[in-house]
Amino acid sequence: MKLLSRTCLSTVAGIGCAAASAMAAAALPITYTAFAITDVKLAGTLYKDAQVSLKFIGDMGDVKALPASAPVTGYWIQKGSASLEIVSRDGHRIKANFLDQLVISVDQTNGGAGFGSNVGGAFNPAYPLAIDGSNVGAFAGGVVPVPDLLTPGSWVDHAWSCIGFPVSSFNGGNGKCADPAAYPLNTDKGEFFIYQPYLGALVGGLMTDDYDGSVNDGVFSILPGAQ
Repeated sequence: MKLLSRTCLSTVAGIGCAAASAMAAAALPITYTAFAITDVKLAGTLYKDAQVSLKFIGDMGDVKALPASAPVTGYWIQKGSASLEIVSRDGHRIKANFLDQLVISVDQTNGGAGFGSNVGGAFNPAYPLAIDGSNVGAFAGGVVPVPDLLTPGSWVDHAWSCIGFPVSSFNGGNGKCADPAAYPLNTDKGEFFIYQPYLGALVGGLMTDDYDGSVNDGVFSILPGAQ
């Protein structure tokens, strides 16, 4: 199943471009969050199976359609402030603010949404954390409203923290995510890394599917106002 692209993540917009532009014109704050349980490292300390929450606060007026040159259709917002919270298995809670700019995107062609960044010399829509699958795309059959970066809602499906997505060889990938060790995200508490430890759809140790390649689940939410 082809899901997500190296340029942006997927979801069918629940409203048309004209309606989205009208909503964006209101220029009101909006908050995006993502949550998963996974392995992360902050300031040199590794937290395994930690609860990880990301937050991005932006302005509706900065939500734009993806450029015509993109291989998919959708929306993104490139301006805003982002932060994170880690809750370790022993209940230790750590908060930090990103110094590097993150990007929120949805790819309406293939099915996914979440937090991306410019690491490794390219835009990576699934790093640090994005959600893909039928719940966030056209495959939901209209049962679940799909995210459009303007309408509040929450979506649950497979979670990815993958540099170099898509990974499937069927879609031009090499079957694995790049090691994030060389691509830190800077925060006010030190360098942050997030990993992709829960793998599936493996053949010879390589992922063969851009959906079932992750067996972890996560949540992506759009909330009104500055939360």
